[in-house]
Amino acid sequence: MKLLIFVVIFFSFVWISEGASGHGTDTTWKVTDGHDTCIFMKATIGLNLSYVVQGGDAIQYVSIPVPDTVKVNNDLSSCGENINVNGTVLTSQILHLDFDSKSDPGWSIEFFFTQNKTFHASNTEFTLYRVGVTANYSTQPDKFKGYDTNSPIVNYSQPFDFSSVEPSVIADDIYANVHYSYFCDSSQDFPINTAESFGRTWSISLKKIQVQAFAPSGTTKFGDREICPQDQNEKDIVPVIVGAVLSVLVLITLIIYLVYRARQPPAVLYLTNPQSHFEDLGVMKAQREEEEEDGSEVQIGHPERVAKHLRENPPSPRIVYENAGYVD
Repeated sequence: MKLLIFVVIFFSFVWISEGASGHGTDTTWKVTDGHDTCIFMKATIGLNLSYVVQGGDAIQYVSIPVPDTVKVNNDLSSCGENINVNGTVLTSQILHLDFDSKSDPGWSIEFFFTQNKTFHASNTEFTLYRVGVTANYSTQPDKFKGYDTNSPIVNYSQPFDFSSVEPSVIADDIYANVHYSYFCDSSQDFPINTAESFGRTWSISLKKIQVQAFAPSGTTKFGDREICPQDQNEKDIVPVIVGAVLSVLVLITLIIYLVYRARQPPAVLYLTNPQSHFEDLGVMKAQREEEEEDGSEVQIGHPERVAKHLRENPPSPRIVYENAGYVD
């Protein structure tokens, strides 16, 4: 009973811990082409955007959390589109999210996925290779203080260098088999553009992300998770601890049982198991104890000298006692 209570409490703790690290948003963004859904995604997203103060060269940075109220723009999203990136055509799937049109008009964010081998993907894998943001400073003047009012709308893009080993930093981290979903509970920061010569510098943070692109036809929900390396180092120890604890408890229980059984007299073992080979010893010992209590001579096997408790409560009707002893 104690073992059962311990196991229930332990797994309840693990379940609560897992639940506490769940997604920050329950909203799942989907891109559908006809009857099939090709992209599933949910995440807590943060943007770190730079801007130039009007009338000078001073660069400021602003953190913008992407609200849960963003919605999929079906017209600008796609389950299959050829994107020309520096002369390289990439067959891509696109998730385009628009901010609320009343509170944040002009704001949007796009995610591009591909299976192109340039980004170390294949026909059985997808990767997130590109992110883009369109910002409208005029909707948040309290954050973009002193922005250039002549250019309130700015596009934050991502440069590519196909001669580099890593043409896209984010693509080397976010990828999975098309039958599975990429999942990472930990917060990850990705510098999308660090070169001012290319445009405004910016980065994106993704936390509690689960995403699947190029989903096979007929897919209606996220596939099984492929856990990111950051979470594997922390969470893989949980099943190891559970297995070790349960193994120790099973071993302790087995030892206690064997010790308990070894300390029991043969008569008790016989009562608990009539088929036990201790049957003869149990009856003989009971007879001896009865004779010793009566102070009479021990006559093992005599019908009149059988132990009192065995005469009143015979262990089995198949026992027949004879002058020469007893037999089954």
